[in-house]
Amino acid sequence: MKGIRGSIAALAFAPGIALAAQPGFVDGYYIADSKLKLDVPGYGSGHDSGDGFGARLMAPIGKLAFVSAEYQSSNLDDSDIDIDQIRAGLGFMVGDQLRYGALAEYIHFKLDAGGGDSSTPDGYGLHGRLEYAPVPAATLYGQIGYVHLSDHGAADGVEWLVGAAYNFTPAFGAFVDYRSTDIEDNDNVDYTFEDLRLGLRWNFGVMQ
Repeated sequence: MKGIRGSIAALAFAPGIALAAQPGFVDGYYIADSKLKLDVPGYGSGHDSGDGFGARLMAPIGKLAFVSAEYQSSNLDDSDIDIDQIRAGLGFMVGDQLRYGALAEYIHFKLDAGGGDSSTPDGYGLHGRLEYAPVPAATLYGQIGYVHLSDHGAADGVEWLVGAAYNFTPAFGAFVDYRSTDIEDNDNVDYTFEDLRLGLRWNFGVMQ
């Protein structure tokens, strides 16, 4: 975990070249499609899907940095597995109409199959992020990075996210995004988590 602490420290002291402080936001969302795919060597693959809900926060720190937090929970229909995620991060964004930056975050998963059968891996993610505002009210965004989780063993891989947000007023808007986390453990078992999220957004710190 020393690497993640060093990355967060580097973000905190990155050069302040943003043009202006960005407003923060709070999202509440519905997970319209939550999927877990498993590929087990020698046994084949399978998947299950369901839905859920979540909330997230992004709060700026001055003109450059921001902190983020997220909680989401989903339930898979056939297996009745509950998947919870908690994330907390620190990042920075620079630019104006076209913005780019990075995010380092702590990640905690809980997979509960009932009957006392559960797994609680945690770890970190390191991501690059890009945002583009074709018009002032709309934002297109994408993110890609590396995720490392460990419980009794370690698993790591690639995570990516794409989405769009639109503000109906300066304070209120909506968004849709899709996130995929594809990790492989020490036994070469591949886990893919996919979430399609639809939500409402409250922007704070905006000029009225």
